[in-house]
Amino acid sequence: MTTPTKTERHPLTASEAFAAVLYGAVCADGVVTHAEALALTGALFKTSMFHGLSDGQLRVILGRVRSLHKEVGLDTMLSEAAPRVPLDLRDTAYAQCVDLVMADDEVNEQELGYLHKAQKALGVPDGVALKVVEVIRILNKA
Repeated sequence: MTTPTKTERHPLTASEAFAAVLYGAVCADGVVTHAEALALTGALFKTSMFHGLSDGQLRVILGRVRSLHKEVGLDTMLSEAAPRVPLDLRDTAYAQCVDLVMADDEVNEQELGYLHKAQKALGVPDGVALKVVEVIRILNKA
């Protein structure tokens, strides 16, 4: 049996796509810590499209996202997921990515690279991206 190609795989749902973009932020440095996994779950449950989901339903979504990441890698996952994020949630997805990356006050090159790619893939204007980074920095000083 062969591995499905991009065209043979079922397309990501909007919620899977949103989760994939955020998952990329926590795995950009190659390691997903327990704290990052918890932060990712919390970020998803704060988003309107995940309200009302059970823990089991979220695990299924994240399982599909992890499988996709293992199958196609981070860049392809992002390029497939970003266009499927609803337009009204793309700035939100980017802001949540920034929050996840900056939560520990240690941002490495891989994470910066992912944020830049996510911004472009989601179509977040530079001005909005700068405002998001400024606000997240302020929030993380508290």
